[in-house]
Amino acid sequence: MRASCGCGQLHVDFAVPPALQFVCHCADCRAVTGEPMTGAVFFPRAASTVHGEGRDTTMVAASGQPKRYVACTACGDMVFGEVNVLGGMCAVRPETLGEAFTFAPMCHVWTSEKADGVELSSDLPQFPRAPTRLPSRR
Repeated sequence: MRASCGCGQLHVDFAVPPALQFVCHCADCRAVTGEPMTGAVFFPRAASTVHGEGRDTTMVAASGQPKRYVACTACGDMVFGEVNVLGGMCAVRPETLGEAFTFAPMCHVWTSEKADGVELSSDLPQFPRAPTRLPSRR
């Protein structure tokens, strides 16, 4: 699988299928993406290879652990993030994986920071913060 920015200059190749998928409502993801919520698809960092040049934004998460977001230096699209609290997993937005990928989120996380006016789908579990244990896939 490959996650890529709009211009293709920055991309990440993954040797294994995603480990987790969820919708994040945290203020950090909203600030970085400019969207009211962000779909996140997580892969083990050890199974990923980054190609191209990226611009890093690093912040301290509510967990106290650092997290890093990387955007393309050419087109500015945010391509991936690394979340230390999740063992440094590599997270990408579903739309960066191309049309063949079907996003299947397991839950909503950080709903306590949800943007005003956002309606949550009632068919997925919801967690006000990061869950200590994610629900299994359906």
